[in-house]
Amino acid sequence: DDIFYKKIDKIEFDLLFVVSFGKILPSKLLDIAGERTVNVHPSILPKYRGPSPIITALLNGDKKTGICLIKINKEVDTGDIYMETSFAISEDENRGMLEEKISLIGNKMIEAFFILYKNQKIVPYPQSQHGAAYTKIFKKEDMVIDWNKSAQEIINQVRAFGPSPGCITEYKGKNIKILKVKKIEKLTADKHFSTGNPKPGQIVQADKKGLVVSCFKNDSKNAYKKKKFLRIELLKPEAKNTMLYIDFINGYRIYPGDYFG
Repeated sequence: DDIFYKKIDKIEFDLLFVVSFGKILPSKLLDIAGERTVNVHPSILPKYRGPSPIITALLNGDKKTGICLIKINKEVDTGDIYMETSFAISEDENRGMLEEKISLIGNKMIEAFFILYKNQKIVPYPQSQHGAAYTKIFKKEDMVIDWNKSAQEIINQVRAFGPSPGCITEYKGKNIKILKVKKIEKLTADKHFSTGNPKPGQIVQADKKGLVVSCFKNDSKNAYKKKKFLRIELLKPEAKNTMLYIDFINGYRIYPGDYFG
């Protein structure tokens, strides 16, 4: 380790640039770099400091996010801001799509930063402390779908962890990754599951028109009028390739009344 730090110390570098590192830099390295540090952080700070700003924004159903170029402090994501930009999150964007968008926008920001830095036109300013929040490191259990949750919560979860590692549910003892879902705005009981009171995770439609699942504790006899259903569009059974809902229905003999989870 000492050899590494001695080599870094001898390098006459202008800046220490960090992109998608996700860990705290060693104090020794920060001591060597001093003020010459830049971190590309994919949120509008001070909101969503920490390791998982993209996932957290999608889980919370945020309509916009952004990127900040900041100085690196020994306290996580608290440094002064060099540059920032914000942009919309579209309804159909998942983690993979949003990461790609952030990468493209971030590259342009970095190019602009270097030009301004070279011409000594960068003036960092302190972060606001209002609304500061820290994100967490997510675990496998955070990706398991709880069909008792609302349709929008499940949609947000699928987007936040898609396409990889993907949200997980169970069907007849096998893990299924749910990769794309949409909210159902209208569903009539007489054309689908006959009881009128499906339970969370219960399949209410399985045909060429859709694979529809009940969610959010439908405890009313008029559950079909409460818009608490999701249409699964894309999924990946255990040890199989990603497939459309109709291929899953046909290949696994799915019927209304069956259960996920």
